[in-house]
Amino acid sequence: MTLGLFSLPTIIARLGSWNAILLGVFAMAVYFVIVTAIEKIRKIRTKNWPTTAGATCDVEKEFVPGGVNGVDYWRVNFHYTYSVGGTDYKGKYHVNFTSDSMREQALAGITRGPVIVHYDPANPAKGVLWEDDVWNLW
Repeated sequence: MTLGLFSLPTIIARLGSWNAILLGVFAMAVYFVIVTAIEKIRKIRTKNWPTTAGATCDVEKEFVPGGVNGVDYWRVNFHYTYSVGGTDYKGKYHVNFTSDSMREQALAGITRGPVIVHYDPANPAKGVLWEDDVWNLW
C-alpha cells in the first residue's frame, strides 16, 4: 500500500468523524454492488447468445502504481480472436491482480488457454467474455 495522499489510512484519518467513515464505507459498498450488477446484466443480456471457441493473443502485463485507494496492482491485458461463419473477429479484455503470484498464474493460464466467446447472432463482431469464464483459465 502506498503511503501517499490517496492511501486508505490517510483517507480514513482525513475523514475525521464516524459519520464520514460510515459514508465512505457505504459509498464503497454501493460501488461494488454496481460493478456486480453490471456483470450480472451483461450475463443476462448475453445468456442466449451462441458461443464459439476463441484464442488469446497479445498477452501483456502492466504495473499500475497507486490505484483508486493507493494500492499498487498488476493489469493483464489481452486480445482474443474468434471466428463466426468464416469471418475472423477480435476483442480485448483485462484483469487486475494485487499479487505477483496471482498475476503469474493468470499469465500462464491466459497464454495457453482457449476462451469461450459469447457473440451477438445479429452482429457477430459484438463478442464478450464472461468474467467467470476468464477466471476459470487458471
